[in-house]
Amino acid sequence: MTLTSTLSLQLDENGTFSESLDLDQFKLPFSGLSNYVMCDITMKENGTGVLVPSSCYMSITNRLAILQLDHARIGSYYNKVHLPFSATLTDEKGKPLASRAIKVRIDGADVKCLTTDANGRAETVIDTSSYYKANITLSAVYEDNDLCYGRDEYSSYYINSARSYPYDEITLYRSFSKSQSHIRIRPLQDLLSCDKRYSMQVDYLFTEGGVGKGATTTSIKYI
Repeated sequence: MTLTSTLSLQLDENGTFSESLDLDQFKLPFSGLSNYVMCDITMKENGTGVLVPSSCYMSITNRLAILQLDHARIGSYYNKVHLPFSATLTDEKGKPLASRAIKVRIDGADVKCLTTDANGRAETVIDTSSYYKANITLSAVYEDNDLCYGRDEYSSYYINSARSYPYDEITLYRSFSKSQSHIRIRPLQDLLSCDKRYSMQVDYLFTEGGVGKGATTTSIKYI
């Protein structure tokens, strides 16, 4: 069933508008802890009557915190060298939550417990040398029971389930190396500038089969 609500607003001098949407009218069932709404927006130009349509998707949740993994920094693969981990925790308004405990898990098992900094970020490196599966699931969870309750009561299943907490995950695939040599260049956080020098951090594991017998030096190029 599709429920709709219509608003008619005037743009300000900057061509923008803001308005609060009363979600109570939609009677959203939060048994799964999340919902979404689609917004169809049409702007009508005064004088010409020209109509300009647009649309957007908004996720609605009763969690009072949002946890997101930094997928770009983590990447899609893991190997025998350390895996970089980074996640950000914010409140329902997008403001960072500092000094909060974040659990890091691989395939559901806890591997580290981190504390967010002033920017709501938690960063570390994870030793994945003991993992051999074709793929692993890296996840982060913020175990906090702060929820925005509506009229309906929540069952103990949703309150106690791991997925009832702010949570994010990513599937990582094992990279193959015939020589069992591996290398990973840790990505930089900031945008790169052509007129500056940067220090790169490289994690590596070289075998004799990869670099040759008797090798004492190697050259790593970042392209």
